[in-house]
Amino acid sequence: MSIQHRVLSGATLAVVCLATMAADCRPTGLPHFGCVQRVRTPPTSYIPEDEPHHAWVHTIVEARCDVRPRSHHMRIALDRKLTQSGRWREMISDEFPGIPPKEDTRLYALTFTVCIPGWWRTRIVVTGQDSKGREYRADPPEVRSYVTCE
Repeated sequence: MSIQHRVLSGATLAVVCLATMAADCRPTGLPHFGCVQRVRTPPTSYIPEDEPHHAWVHTIVEARCDVRPRSHHMRIALDRKLTQSGRWREMISDEFPGIPPKEDTRLYALTFTVCIPGWWRTRIVVTGQDSKGREYRADPPEVRSYVTCE
C-alpha cells in the first residue's frame, strides 16, 4: 500500500493521499470513462492525536481507474453552509493530478484544521482524457453532513 503525505502552505490545511476502495460513480453518457470516484467519509470532525484539544473537519474520497485513461485530474472541495437560505462557502480545496491505480483504490483526504459546527459538504470534479483520447468530465454527487466538532 503506497502512502503519500502532503501539507500545503498555511496553518489551516493538511492533505493526505492513502490507498484502498469500493463503489461506483461514473458520469452518464460516457461509457468509455473507466474511472470511479465517490465520497468514502462525509465531512466529519476529527481530533488529531498530537492535538487533543483541537477538532478539525475532514473528508475522504476514493478513486480507482479500471481502464487506464491518458489523463485524470480530480478536484476535491470542502464547503461550509453559511446561511439557512443555502449559501455555501468553499473553505478548502485541492487538485489531485495523476491516475489512480487499477489494482488498488486510492484514498484522498482533505482536512480543514479549524472545526466550525454546522452543515458541510464534499464536492468532486474529475476531468481528463480516456484511453482513446476523448475528453471527459465527471461531477459525482456531493455529500452533506452536519458536523458537531466533538
